[in-house]
Amino acid sequence: MADLTKILQDALSGDLATRQSAETKLAQAEEQNTALYVVELAKQLTSEDRPEDSRQMAGVMLKNVISSKDKQVDIAKAQKWHSLDPALRKDVKDRAVVALKTPSSIAQKSACQVVTKLARLELPNNGWNELLPLLQNLVIKGEVSWKKAALTTIGYMCEDFEEDGRGELLTQGNLCNDILTTVVQGMRDPDGGVRLAATGALYHALLFAERNFKVEE
Repeated sequence: MADLTKILQDALSGDLATRQSAETKLAQAEEQNTALYVVELAKQLTSEDRPEDSRQMAGVMLKNVISSKDKQVDIAKAQKWHSLDPALRKDVKDRAVVALKTPSSIAQKSACQVVTKLARLELPNNGWNELLPLLQNLVIKGEVSWKKAALTTIGYMCEDFEEDGRGELLTQGNLCNDILTTVVQGMRDPDGGVRLAATGALYHALLFAERNFKVEE
């Protein structure tokens, strides 16, 4: 779509008319070609040459395309997402993970939220089995900001799945072990910020840890 960056910035405008016009354009873009829209938003999110505010807004809009607080709308959005071409969905997921490594803390936080919502759609269907290993690798080998982003995402995921009433899905297979292993690795990191992010993730993962221990017993 034409000049997505400006439209996203206008959607943050304090001027009501400008903001409403931008919101209308974004809604039309989603309705007319959802596939193209989500890809363009993902590209915007990962583009280091774009302004931070437009990248942040791209993440917000992408999250809104695939999720909703309204249960029925959320179901419809999930169905729409799964109707998209698998290769396109993979491209969006890959870009979202790349955005976790951005130097921009604003865009990075938005990426954490996007990855969380994508995980909620993909993990139950075994559509993103590589996600936890990817996050684990960031925590083990990544830069400090990457580690914090990965651990923050894990915390968001645990919280999101539990609020959605599907927390048990994270106890299936190796998911629970992968989550706990990654969090523990973060808590052993020499950087205090990483340890703090890991502690936050552990708070949300405690339920899954309890279930995991019961299984082992």
